Amino acid sequence: MGRRAWLEKPLIETWIPRIKALPDTSDGRAEAQAINRELQDWWSSRGLATLRQQQGPMDITRRYLKTYLSPDHFSLEHINFTTDQWTALNLDKQKSVADRNESVQFIVRPDSIVAQAVRLLEKPDWADICAGLAVLTGRRSSEILSTAKFEKKSQWSVTFTGALKRRGELQQLSFEIPTLTTAERVIEALAKVRHELPEAVGLEVAEVSQRFGRAVEVACDRNFTTLVPKREGKDNLYTHLFRAVYATIATFWYCPPNVNETEFKAAIQGHYAVMEVENPELRRSLATSRHYSDYEIADSVIAQYGGKRKGIKLGHGGITPIEVFSQSYAKHQAQQPQTGTLSQPLPKKSMKTTRIQVTREDKAHLESIFEVLGFEGNQHEQMNQLVRWIQGQLRGLAQQPAEPEAEREEAITPPIAEAREQASAALEQPITSTLEDKIGGLIDVMQQLIALQVGQQQSVGASQNGATPAAPRSTPATPKTSPKTTQESKKPHARSRRGESEQLINAAIDAIMAYNDAANRYDDKWAISINVLKSFTKAQKKIEQALTDRADEIHAHHQKHQIDIKHNYKHRGESVLEFVKVSETAS
Repeated sequence: MGRRAWLEKPLIETWIPRIKALPDTSDGRAEAQAINRELQDWWSSRGLATLRQQQGPMDITRRYLKTYLSPDHFSLEHINFTTDQWTALNLDKQKSVADRNESVQFIVRPDSIVAQAVRLLEKPDWADICAGLAVLTGRRSSEILSTAKFEKKSQWSVTFTGALKRRGELQQLSFEIPTLTTAERVIEALAKVRHELPEAVGLEVAEVSQRFGRAVEVACDRNFTTLVPKREGKDNLYTHLFRAVYATIATFWYCPPNVNETEFKAAIQGHYAVMEVENPELRRSLATSRHYSDYEIADSVIAQYGGKRKGIKLGHGGITPIEVFSQSYAKHQAQQPQTGTLSQPLPKKSMKTTRIQVTREDKAHLESIFEVLGFEGNQHEQMNQLVRWIQGQLRGLAQQPAEPEAEREEAITPPIAEAREQASAALEQPITSTLEDKIGGLIDVMQQLIALQVGQQQSVGASQNGATPAAPRSTPATPKTSPKTTQESKKPHARSRRGESEQLINAAIDAIMAYNDAANRYDDKWAISINVLKSFTKAQKKIEQALTDRADEIHAHHQKHQIDIKHNYKHRGESVLEFVKVSETAS
């Protein structure tokens, strides 16, 4: 029976048989009141002297009476706290909430918290997955482990069923909750939990918490201790705390500007009261939201978004408010003056063009970014929207306070999570060590993306006019080559080296496939990509050709192992050369 064995065994063997023998008479009811006092004295003798300490044993005792006797047994009217005791208990709780809300903790890295939670969904341990889901959905760990059901409502929300603590309502509650990653990820992760821990389904809440809750608490503390500040008076993190963290981040990202934060939090956390059984209208209950108001987004983060405190993601990547607020949000938007925003393109007359080449792979990633960010119009207009969006991100980055090197990591926000994962996995660039490096790298990427669109337009125009594209205005200088050197470059051994490159690339592909086939762990495998193969040779054009020639074979291999380019995220800081060896004869 675990930690509650001291209570549960005597209840079953002694107290419940004694209560069962009582007649439903005035004498029997008087005896039940006496037993109630004896129970509380017993709990006090074990060091549970306060009403708050005794609430758990009282709840368990009453639940056992309902289970072993009857939900309507007369003893339940007497085995309970008195009205005065309940009043004192609630006042004590309200004071604790008030004290906590006077010691608000500030979240300075919301993107990093979400990024860590998303990574946990890929872990093999169910406790890690549960910790990630607690952050991304705001649901209790006992719900995630036992009762929760998620159905996709939109790309960034699910319909949740299985809420606990409903005080015996007959009406099953379902409501839409926004997710801090895609709905598909959340649904898949919950399915993994069900597969790994089927025995938790259908258990009583107390038993779920007793058997599995501690493992989830440890996972929360282990994975988020450097990202989430602890509550006042607490020395560790725990899953229930993440209901407050989730509500804070979800409000910052998804709450419409015209909706009160308290109303929004009540809606996404399921603080509803069913008004009538016959007409199950949901009415939001706002009082409970006080328990989850001791976290706020730090001012330094808000400054990055022009002072916006809520709804910063709405309108990006197809993100809309949850349905309950959609009509009021649409009305609010219709009343707003049409002013320029970062997502609107610059006037065409201000455009000046240049040309830089990018790979076909990067072009595909760029198109994915346009789709995820919700940029519309032709390529020219989409590029300008992207430039302005990046400029806004750079301004926010410049305002961000410096972080300790050990704690620095990339931020992943939901509207751009898919695009950033694909682009970053393809480029596999190392994390830079200074703010200047980050800004410089982003500017380089921005310039290349601008050039892609401009270059394509120029190529089309040139072909229509029957002319070849003009050379770039500025070309890198190349050293003069003597006739002797030029002649040497035409010798057979140059062609031989090119042949050796092709042989090495194909040998590397074969070696990676063989390594994946023999790997014992899913996380050990490597997806075959340009950047992985560039570890073996820098001949990028040859790599691209090999990938094209063997595209079907590589695709089938990736399908077989259920991996793609994003899988290489798991190897950050590692080189494929440490794991995959190619025969020297191939090089």
